Amino acid sequence: CFRDTRSEIFEELDHWIRSDDKHPICWLTGPMGSGKTSIAQTLAQIHSEQDTLAANFFFDR
Repeated sequence: CFRDTRSEIFEELDHWIRSDDKHPICWLTGPMGSGKTSIAQTLAQIHSEQDTLAANFFFDR
């Protein structure tokens, strides 16, 4: 994602990641082309840079 875009989504995801809530899965949905992959890739990149990423996996048909 471009810098300073989708900040509300990243704030929500950051809260989910850091919470002690018992919901271990975040299901990211939306129509084709809405940015799901960009959001997931950016989130993985951010946490990789912060050394808080355990693993990531992206696949394509």
